[in-house]
Amino acid sequence: MSEATGFPEFKRRQDRSYLQVLNRVIIGLLVVLFAIGMLACFYPALKVRKEQKTALAKIQADVEAAKILNQRNIREVARLRNDPEYLGLIARDKLDLMKEGETIFRFGSAASPSATPAVAH
Repeated sequence: MSEATGFPEFKRRQDRSYLQVLNRVIIGLLVVLFAIGMLACFYPALKVRKEQKTALAKIQADVEAAKILNQRNIREVARLRNDPEYLGLIARDKLDLMKEGETIFRFGSAASPSATPAVAH
């Protein structure tokens, strides 16, 4: 073959490789644009989901705190029902009463009226 016939084939190969590279670049750009579009569509939903997870975690913490408080109250009620000594202690504390010969010491701020020590005579 002559050089003249070989050159056009070389030119066609260069054109094909150039077009292949151009096609790959265009396809890559389309894929990137599609991915950006999908992220733009789903970003608000992802943001809402994150906020909902945070709210759910707070609610679960509140539920656990309420369960602990409930168990504490159940124990308190059971003790008030079954332990007369404890019931008397709580009643005397709430009503500021004392038994004969009992000495009560209260510790707290001096500003509150119930903070003054009560002494039995």
